Amino acid sequence: MNLIPKILHKLMKLRLQPIRVLCFHQVSDVFDPESMWKCDWMSTEDFKTKISDLQSEYAFISLQDAYDKLKHDLFRKKKYAVLTADDGWSSIMNVIPWLAEKNIPITLFINPLYLDGIHKQERETEKLLTKEDLQEILQKYPNVSIASHGWNHVDTLKISSEEFEDSMRKSEDTLSSFNRKVPFYAFTYGHYKPEFIKILNRANLIPILINGKKNYKFEGVIDREELA
Repeated sequence: MNLIPKILHKLMKLRLQPIRVLCFHQVSDVFDPESMWKCDWMSTEDFKTKISDLQSEYAFISLQDAYDKLKHDLFRKKKYAVLTADDGWSSIMNVIPWLAEKNIPITLFINPLYLDGIHKQERETEKLLTKEDLQEILQKYPNVSIASHGWNHVDTLKISSEEFEDSMRKSEDTLSSFNRKVPFYAFTYGHYKPEFIKILNRANLIPILINGKKNYKFEGVIDREELA
């Protein structure tokens, strides 16, 4: 009996080219140990080289377009990729104009608490996008969309269902005032509890993970590969 699901999975792979959804964090010309983490930083030059190399093989599409394809495509032979960036680092502004020139969409996953420019993540020197920064980006660059990363950057494994739902709703209420808000939710650190998926489903939000997997079709969540 176990052979049947395996055969069906192989048949699916034959008719559906996977869509790669990539995640990165900080991009800048110089690594600053006071405000950056080496594990999620990429140089601007390396970023542009990596994306240019990928563009020779993949067509970059928005996260919303990828979701629609994953949900509805019966056949998909063309190779697609999606760019996302987590945490709302201000360094994203180093590459957004370049991405716009290349006509590459990107979705920014934002923690709205930090948009006031006062609240910080774990380091006082961390440089995060402000409300004004985000408004300027969305006004200038139509290739950018935004979505929720929770109200703040707390490990979701350490909070209750009630706390998670409160965080999600506060984040959605704030981000909904911006243009090009899309209905996706990326878990901080990629961590989640099964009941959190149900909470997002009730709120009509699509869960986004970071687990290194590639997407053939939509199966309740969208998987991502970490870029940097």
